[in-house]
Amino acid sequence: MTFGIMSWSLVAAVILALALGGDFRHLSSVRFRGWWLLMLALALKFLLLTLHVETTAWAQPLIFALVAAGAVWNWRLPGVALIGFGLLLNTTVAAANGGVMPFFPAAMAAAGRPVANLAEQSSALSLPESVNTPLAILDDRIPFSPTRQVLSIGDVAIMVGGAWLIVAVSRPRRVSALMPATI
Repeated sequence: MTFGIMSWSLVAAVILALALGGDFRHLSSVRFRGWWLLMLALALKFLLLTLHVETTAWAQPLIFALVAAGAVWNWRLPGVALIGFGLLLNTTVAAANGGVMPFFPAAMAAAGRPVANLAEQSSALSLPESVNTPLAILDDRIPFSPTRQVLSIGDVAIMVGGAWLIVAVSRPRRVSALMPATI
């Protein structure tokens, strides 16, 4: 459900890094391990959402596993621990709900998406929550109307961790005292 907002948060992080005097030429000195796992997870999510695949119990866990493997390989990079924490929250909720991430229908409506037909809001990765949804407080329930999407607390942690990573690897001049000496 959060493909668009995740992309926009990355764009915002790049803008923030540049505004703080960051230089992305430093990226060449950062060793990202297992980057292909992240690209595979992104491609899988993109295909599932664009092809409107029906809800499936294997897709979300596979995507989470690919991202988790990438996070484990890169855990020493700034922000990756927070990304891992957000991923752990989302994985826990999805695992408790049969491999899919539930969403709060009222939050979907607040984000600007009609909920008259909840089946239309479902995807291979998510379903509307019910009164019996385990860990509902951690599901997709934060409305974000600019992209007409809903976020989870885990999504927010992932976005903040990703922004931290992007800003840190750019080594901004205006906040160099806050950055580790080596990345």
